[in-house]
Amino acid sequence: MKNRWIGLLAGLIVFTGCNEQDIEKPVTALNIDISKLNQQRTVIKNMVEFKDNDQGKHDLLMLMINSVDYYNLISGKMKVTSTYLDNMSNLEYEFQINIPEYKSYVYQISSNDYSEQVMIRDSEKMYVFTGDKKDLENFTLNELIEKKQFSVEEISRENNLFKFMDWSLTNRVEDVNITRVANDLYGDVAPYLFPEDIALRQLGVDYSSFTIKGKTEFLGRDVFQVEGIINNDLYTEGGTISMLVDQQTGIVLEYTRNSINSKVEMKMESISIDEGSEIDLYSKYIK
Repeated sequence: MKNRWIGLLAGLIVFTGCNEQDIEKPVTALNIDISKLNQQRTVIKNMVEFKDNDQGKHDLLMLMINSVDYYNLISGKMKVTSTYLDNMSNLEYEFQINIPEYKSYVYQISSNDYSEQVMIRDSEKMYVFTGDKKDLENFTLNELIEKKQFSVEEISRENNLFKFMDWSLTNRVEDVNITRVANDLYGDVAPYLFPEDIALRQLGVDYSSFTIKGKTEFLGRDVFQVEGIINNDLYTEGGTISMLVDQQTGIVLEYTRNSINSKVEMKMESISIDEGSEIDLYSKYIK
């Protein structure tokens, strides 16, 4: 009987040892303290209700091209549908942009047209993950690099995000190639979370080309309803545009652009701006 128990004990030790090697290591998540972010960088939300006149349109464009100055932390989910001739593609993103700490997380959800991909950025590196997101949840960064599911690219932080913040609308229109959007931080969600391209190239400063139709509510937020005609000289193909612009920050929550051959639609499915108890999606995966 004694030998039997010794054998069982030895088998249990071997079994336990094998499991320890095979056990996946889950990542841990931290919550972001929005009060600390606000201490690092003061932002004041826009509460002005813009009227449908030249001054109101000027102020709307300024809000949109400088939207980053009105929030510190933004998280959410969006869907983008693009149609060209008879071809349609769909993209969905989950995102989190942390301005004071210069960190971001953009998850491109897999679809019939695009594969699953996660891009995580800071001021020095861009981490690109491809594969099953369950692996991202269950393995450490170093393990995923070894498995060649995570690639790491050295990047240099662009100061354009704050370099042109004091430029007037006239200055920006005169040189539309100057951009405050730091694409290394925003990635593919930039056009809507920092809609300077929409403001400068699609609406432009010809105030007769667009109208502020009024205000409504979307996803629990006050938004301006904007409709207009795109200037062909500034944006190839021209067409029409309609969108919902967040009153407090200038980000675009819903967007439709129609032209002769194409159509682009974006709709935020959820949005959180400077709210507490957000999981830090950067720190969750990057240690």
